[in-house]
Amino acid sequence: MNANLILEVGLIVLQTIGVILAVDFVSGIVHWLEDSYGSKKWPIVGKWIIEPNIRHHFEPRHFTKSNFWKRNAATLVLSGSVLAVISLLGWFHWTWALAALIGGVTNEIHCWAHRSPRENGKVITFLHKAKILQSPRGHATHHTDPKDRSYCTVTDWLNPLLDGVDFFARIEKFVLKTTGLKRRIDESVRPPKNKKKCCGGQCAQCAKCQLKKAA
Repeated sequence: MNANLILEVGLIVLQTIGVILAVDFVSGIVHWLEDSYGSKKWPIVGKWIIEPNIRHHFEPRHFTKSNFWKRNAATLVLSGSVLAVISLLGWFHWTWALAALIGGVTNEIHCWAHRSPRENGKVITFLHKAKILQSPRGHATHHTDPKDRSYCTVTDWLNPLLDGVDFFARIEKFVLKTTGLKRRIDESVRPPKNKKKCCGGQCAQCAKCQLKKAA
């Protein structure tokens, strides 16, 4: 095989992996913003995006019952718009198209992580087992109280790294310190099982206590 061809194929593979990781990271940032600071009172996106996201923490499988368009409309519109602007500016490249494609269906990939192998079929199940797409086991970490980690929804690759350095927790501390903006209380988080009585608002992971403290 021609050496130049090998280099070209290798470059395409590396670029593809880079795009996947970039989209995965962006999905984590967006997901974190929704979970941490999103409000149902926000115009347009509050009703369209934040409210379903809040419900998702109470009923993780609810959105699997809806149709493809309802699950992915927001990300498809956003990704398509970004790609259109990039194209108009003359910056089009196949990597942007790939990023828009993956970015547009991140919620579908998220949906697959909430479905059983029987529901997903052989192809998606294979991609889960091969660690190419985020697996149900990998995503389950995000839905484990206090639900404040593993925000990336495309692969299982980035979450362990970001969680390992408390990436999002550090950003939240910085935001709180510099702006005074607190993380939104996640009412789906259950009080710690080892606390039979209210801890007096001292538990950062106890939604009940935080609600009492906020009041």
